[in-house]
Amino acid sequence: SPHCGTSALSEPYLDNEMTRRLAFPPPPPPPAIPDPPKCGIPNWSNDKLFEIMKNLHDKGKQIAVHAHGERAIDQTLNIFKQLMKPGDDRRHRLEHAGFITEDQLKLCGELGVLPSFFVYQLYFYGKSFYNNIVGPERTNRWAPMGTAVKYIDIGKISIHEDHPGIPGPSQPFANIKTAVTRTQRDDPNMVFGKENRITVEQAIKASTIGPAYQLFRDDEIGSLEVGKFADLVILSKNPYKVDPLKLDSDIEIVETYIGDRCNFIKKRA
Repeated sequence: SPHCGTSALSEPYLDNEMTRRLAFPPPPPPPAIPDPPKCGIPNWSNDKLFEIMKNLHDKGKQIAVHAHGERAIDQTLNIFKQLMKPGDDRRHRLEHAGFITEDQLKLCGELGVLPSFFVYQLYFYGKSFYNNIVGPERTNRWAPMGTAVKYIDIGKISIHEDHPGIPGPSQPFANIKTAVTRTQRDDPNMVFGKENRITVEQAIKASTIGPAYQLFRDDEIGSLEVGKFADLVILSKNPYKVDPLKLDSDIEIVETYIGDRCNFIKKRA
């Protein structure tokens, strides 16, 4: 996690009162994994992670790897590159993909490895990342969806909230707002990487058809089409017409349907 200095980055975390108070861990002494100082520590050696992933891949399992930081993502993608063949439709995933680089996203596109982005972190912690943990450049490419769509179809990308690690109830439109605006909840003026913003339509796809595709269920759910389950939501306002900065406050869920059956109706005042 970037919050406690354990994401495996390529450059050190910031050194300041907050990171020292949180005791961001230094690298272990030799002969342990030779990590750069104050850059986080991978959970697995290359050989052990390869063993785990190869065992699952050879059994036909879909693999999802929690990978935060450039070094962790490099480690994971290098193993996927060894395991996968051209044309493989395995839909293996990178979960969170924090601080992923453009070159890594390009490789994801070539391999067919799909990112599930935790852009929602910016909604709560963008300023902490920016000022205290990793600085401006890396915060601005946290969950870089605007870059990702250059190499991967948005209908194959997803965003998530990571409950119960995120406080409070699920807020899908706060997540969508963050992908569209890349702002923290209490400051609409500070944008973290404007080049990595995406459109409302793209963010909705990353909340619907993208996850369905990643789960091999895009023939059943994820969009309203003949032959698919009638899973849908009725909203109080059109998200395409709402100020993007108000997506988390101005839209209410009116009704929800699962398999064409209503399972929620908002109480009228």
